[in-house]
Amino acid sequence: MVDVVLMLFAAVIVLWALVLPGLTAAVASRYVGVLPAVRWWALNLVKWSASMLAFVLAPLAVMLARRDEIAEKEVHSAVPLYRLPKWASWMETPDDPMRGRLPGGLYEPDIMKVYQRYGWRVAAIAWLWRNRAYRVAMWLGADIITHEIKTAEHGMVSRQISRNASRLGLPPIEAWVTNGEVSVYDVHVHGPQGAFPRGLRVITAGEFWEVRWVSGWSFGGRTLYVRAGWKLQPLTEDMPSEIALSLPGSATGYLQQFSPRVKHIHVT
Repeated sequence: MVDVVLMLFAAVIVLWALVLPGLTAAVASRYVGVLPAVRWWALNLVKWSASMLAFVLAPLAVMLARRDEIAEKEVHSAVPLYRLPKWASWMETPDDPMRGRLPGGLYEPDIMKVYQRYGWRVAAIAWLWRNRAYRVAMWLGADIITHEIKTAEHGMVSRQISRNASRLGLPPIEAWVTNGEVSVYDVHVHGPQGAFPRGLRVITAGEFWEVRWVSGWSFGGRTLYVRAGWKLQPLTEDMPSEIALSLPGSATGYLQQFSPRVKHIHVT
């Protein structure tokens, strides 16, 4: 009996970490070529492994977290903030408004409920379990260079915002923001338009890509969808640059682990 359970467990791991991501990469290869698709498949396995490790180590890391009063002043936090030990910094969520400090995610109703009922440590663990190994996703993500241009009284004012957090060494994604309107010349959308259109949608930007498949099945108002690749969706929307591209406060360009989800979304 134990052998059967172990075999089933191993089969699930192989399916979840290797087979389904491989099929997703095969779909993406039709649009970006074999190398970018295989690259993500390998990076997805790295991220998957880090996520499993984070699930195990997050409670210990939170128990060893220390108060960060400097960060509290910098972000004007209304609640005490805590920082993970250095060895656990790869579990932080750098796109959070609190700059990766804990408890994190209090703007999410579910996390706030946990915080109010059980305190910051339990809320922090729930947050790190929900966003496992998020800094690893940043390291395996895309660099983004934003050229921001604004119309001023005496002409055009421009500045460049660079986000060089990736450790892949690939060419960056370059974006231009003119008076708040985002345009990325190397981004192409294959498939239906909209944030969550039903069916298959592939977004490409240089060496990077994102696959989204939204099903037609609904479960109590929740819809099944799958996403994988890198987070490029914000680059296709008319979003303010500080939301879509700049740091802190954006996960645009981060690696997206193969992720089936069932959530309340507005299917277009």
